Amino acid sequence: GFGAEASMDRQKVSNLRAIAKLGERQQAGVQQQIDVIEQEAMAMTDPKQGEAWFKLRSQQMIDLAKLNDQIQAATTTKERDRLVAEYGLINAANNADIKQFYAKQQAQTSPMMALAEQLGEVIAAINSGNPNSN
Repeated sequence: GFGAEASMDRQKVSNLRAIAKLGERQQAGVQQQIDVIEQEAMAMTDPKQGEAWFKLRSQQMIDLAKLNDQIQAATTTKERDRLVAEYGLINAANNADIKQFYAKQQAQTSPMMALAEQLGEVIAAINSGNPNSN
């Protein structure tokens, strides 16, 4: 609860500071992306997972935006090509991080889901044996 909320608030402050340092053309778009990420985080049932998601994705968005600013400011084709290649690699790594996050989340929720399904089956079996259940 509160620890995750405080951590998310600190991440928001960090995000605002980082966004202010971005090129003006990117600021609104990055803020919109981070607002969506925050909504995704708030929708997660486990506040710690929501906090982790918000931190991970915020940092990813800001890092890519910083790199995008560098690409826009590149003065040579060689420098621009290097930065574009770096952007592609970072984006691929980000996607791997996202897959890993979901895999971890799935691993944590699967045992609980299995238990809930088993409990549902037990209740259904008890009710099917009870003529007064309808």
